[in-house]
Amino acid sequence: MRPSSWFAGALTSLAVAGLGCVAWGAESDLPLADPAAPGQPTAPAEPASSSPAPAAPSSAVPAQGTVLAPAQARPTAPARPPPEPEPCAGPPCCKQRPWEADHDSGVFGLRAAVTRLHGMSGGDSVGLTAWAQGEQYHRDRIWTTRWIYQFGIGGGGSGLDGALQGGFAGGARVPVSRDHGPLLRMGFQAYLRGNDSYYASLIDFPQLQLGYQYLRGDTVVELGGKAGAVLVGRNRIGDARRVLGTGLEYGGYGALQLSGMRAGVEFTRLPVDDAVSTPVDIAEGTLCARAAPFALCADARATFTRAELGPDEPASKAVRSVYAGILIGFTEEGKPPTKHPAKPEPATAK
Repeated sequence: MRPSSWFAGALTSLAVAGLGCVAWGAESDLPLADPAAPGQPTAPAEPASSSPAPAAPSSAVPAQGTVLAPAQARPTAPARPPPEPEPCAGPPCCKQRPWEADHDSGVFGLRAAVTRLHGMSGGDSVGLTAWAQGEQYHRDRIWTTRWIYQFGIGGGGSGLDGALQGGFAGGARVPVSRDHGPLLRMGFQAYLRGNDSYYASLIDFPQLQLGYQYLRGDTVVELGGKAGAVLVGRNRIGDARRVLGTGLEYGGYGALQLSGMRAGVEFTRLPVDDAVSTPVDIAEGTLCARAAPFALCADARATFTRAELGPDEPASKAVRSVYAGILIGFTEEGKPPTKHPAKPEPATAK
């Protein structure tokens, strides 16, 4: 054998031996898959079987030394958040504050009207109008307000017939009690109403109201006096015309409202600015019976004055007019409150 061949064989033997040592060291560093407990003999491995092993019954007792896995809880659906509370709706839900009260008595419907003139011939007529009227009282602590409104349009024997009226006054009420006390308001009043036989218009600002009021729930009782500055106005009864002058109007009023009825009266003396010094006096009243949603109302307005009827009349003559009607319509006043189901209390986290 040549030396070169012997040397190549020796190197090959050393390389094979080195690789075997490296492989044996790598296997000795691997961890055992299932080391036996100290002091316990290792069970011989069972031969592998191609068929699956039968499942152990649930009542089988685990072997000694076997560690059981903790039982897993059954997954449950996530807790639903508590429902959001619904917004408050209506008096049954929103309780009114003890120092606040509000009462509105509006009616809308058809009004059959009649106009009667006295002190002159002719002028009587009847008509039919669509009509709305109402009166509202409000109190919040010591503050008090009063609204009145009236609107109508139609026609009849005296041509176009209608009315447009609005008034507001606000002020303070002395808190003698939570439900009653004297009051003082300031506001305005303006209106025009009538037809070809009777006509009246007025702008009154400012107007003062001094009175005493009882207001609780559906009950309103108020008596008072009023006075205001007349800015402009006219009054006509047939051919008798009166010009209202710049001055003070004064009078009194009363109101009674219950759950099923409303009544009101008012008296006013208006200043004049023409050749006749006699003022214009107006008395009016309203009476309504309500059984929601229906209402039946009657109203009347009487005007008394003196006027010069023409060159043939040597002096002024007393004249008067009556403008009255019956209204059949609808109202929400007195309607029983809507009942709402009780709402569950929202769940609170413990």
